[in-house]
Amino acid sequence: MKLFGTDGIRGEYGKDFFLGGASLVEKLSFCAGNVLKAVSRNRRVVIGRDTRESSAEIEKKLAAGFSLSGVEAVSAGVIPTPAVSYLTRKNDFAAGVVVSASHNIWKDNGIKFFSPTGEKLSDELESRIEKEFASISAFDVPPSSEIKHSSGTLTLKRAHLDILRPSLVEDYANHLIKSATVRLDGLRVVADCANGAAFDIGPRVLRALGADVIVLNAAPDGRNINADCGSLHPDGMAAEALKSGADCGVSFDGDADRAIFSDEKGRIVDGDRTLAACAVHLRKQGRLSGDIVVATVMSNIGFLKAMESASVKVAACPVGDKSVREEMKKSGAVLGGEQSGHIIFGDLAKTGDGILTAIELFSAMRDAGSKLSEITSFVKAYPQTILNVSSREKKSLDGLPSFLSALDDEKRKLGDAGRIFVRYSGTEPLLRIMVEGPDGNEIKSIAERLKKAYLESV
Repeated sequence: MKLFGTDGIRGEYGKDFFLGGASLVEKLSFCAGNVLKAVSRNRRVVIGRDTRESSAEIEKKLAAGFSLSGVEAVSAGVIPTPAVSYLTRKNDFAAGVVVSASHNIWKDNGIKFFSPTGEKLSDELESRIEKEFASISAFDVPPSSEIKHSSGTLTLKRAHLDILRPSLVEDYANHLIKSATVRLDGLRVVADCANGAAFDIGPRVLRALGADVIVLNAAPDGRNINADCGSLHPDGMAAEALKSGADCGVSFDGDADRAIFSDEKGRIVDGDRTLAACAVHLRKQGRLSGDIVVATVMSNIGFLKAMESASVKVAACPVGDKSVREEMKKSGAVLGGEQSGHIIFGDLAKTGDGILTAIELFSAMRDAGSKLSEITSFVKAYPQTILNVSSREKKSLDGLPSFLSALDDEKRKLGDAGRIFVRYSGTEPLLRIMVEGPDGNEIKSIAERLKKAYLESV
């Protein structure tokens, strides 16, 4: 049974995997606990969550399942995803677990795991959990304490979620503050917290480093996470940065593992520009191992040309921060990221971290003695359009010959002047059509034609 997508398990709460009754969430953590016990000497896991109204309930179900497997669950409470990665490796937990659907709307939720090293769980361990999950024919807790398993019927006792450990949040905050190479005194920043996991810790860390922070969207009510705010909707942040005369702005997503920025002119600075500016900064500091940066196939052509002009090599990888991390380990790179704002600083973190990215980018500004518009201006982005087409079935593109024919035709006409990339989202029921080229109107027309061809094929 396939449970895990490109970034854990994700879906609408109350449906499918997150349907109530005989909880699949408890079954998942019970099975994960069994697998983790076999590979780790430690029998404790740390769980963190975002601010969705369903997150606390899912956390309780996870803790119950872990307890049934003999694994103790420690709650870090509301905390960013990268914090769970850091705390897992720092405290030698058997695993870290995050309850979050990242940038999705409040109705959705998700579960993702980190290994003891703070990395996203390997495909091999995910597969072992899926096999364990499939081996259990019935799971109903409570009221039953008997679980039918391939090895027979198990009778187990339910334990309780360990007490909340607020100190874990402070450990992570201190880690971020200590990682800064310069102070941010006098820097005026607009911080959009997406009503998510960074609502308190994001502004607090930036202020501890000396920044003057104007805070937006930091009043979570369980349903306003990512609602017209955050990294997917950074225009409000950018407008406030311009209006208030701020030096820059940052928008986190719901679980704060990514960040999109604004310069002092109110212009959006995406992940490509952030990655490029940080690559140059790290190279000047002697921190860019091998002068290599990892980027996905969705990165803009302008980013690639900018890196070439800065004598920085680019190692390409598939979309997803897990793919970025794997390519970083393979190529020996200490920096990698995505256009969406997931940036990994390998010497400080094992996954994307929006707050850490803000610290590093603002430090680059300070070290250069320049404005954000100035340190990102060397990236001349090509016009790019991305269409998201609803596609719940996600039929194999190889089985859609008419669409492939239309795709080949558009690629042939565009030639070397641009590029077209089509893929299914790993976390949402969408087909993403990305077209890039010198003519903005033409690439929009190409994307619309491909959307029409796809819808006519399925």
